[in-house]
Amino acid sequence: MKPPKDRSFPAHIHTLLRVLLCEWVYTFLIYYMELAEKINSGWIFYTLCFFLAPITVIILLIKLIFWVKNKKTLQNSEAINKSDSMMSIINEYSDKGYYIALLDAVNCPTLNSFVIQIGVAFRFPSYYGKNMNALDECINDLDWLEEKNYVLVVSHSKLFLAKETKKLREEMWQLLEKVRFEWASVPNYDGEDMYREKADFVIIRQ
Repeated sequence: MKPPKDRSFPAHIHTLLRVLLCEWVYTFLIYYMELAEKINSGWIFYTLCFFLAPITVIILLIKLIFWVKNKKTLQNSEAINKSDSMMSIINEYSDKGYYIALLDAVNCPTLNSFVIQIGVAFRFPSYYGKNMNALDECINDLDWLEEKNYVLVVSHSKLFLAKETKKLREEMWQLLEKVRFEWASVPNYDGEDMYREKADFVIIRQ
């Protein structure tokens, strides 16, 4: 069974463009044939200027409008899919009793903004010094949170530290991986398990 024909308006526009292309080719062939035979081709000039050219421009503009509209629709669809994916992650780990820390990389273009935003995401206490030493101390403590396992969801992760160097971005990702490893490896040194227990620290990039 043959698939049904696409009878939508954009499909008709596409067909009309193909017809116009054939008309352009046919008109130019006639033009060159008449030139070769030294026949007055004034009617062809008027056909091109007052018929084919205006119609072609209009059709191309309509085609462009539909292309832009479809692109926006696709972007909205992708955004919805990402949103649904994030909600499913949140629901999955919330049901397991994890603390969910949401970090939007759009708000972390620099190291300083990252240090601030991750403090917000994990509800760092008021004494948080908003520097790398304070970050290392607090993120390896988290004693103020009721949950004992953690998920860090970094949305728009491709924009993480966008204004910093590639080397610094890699170092910060490595730092987070180190945090994950150290939580999973408690005790990392003698006596560490006196003040914190082994925990799951999940990092999800989106």
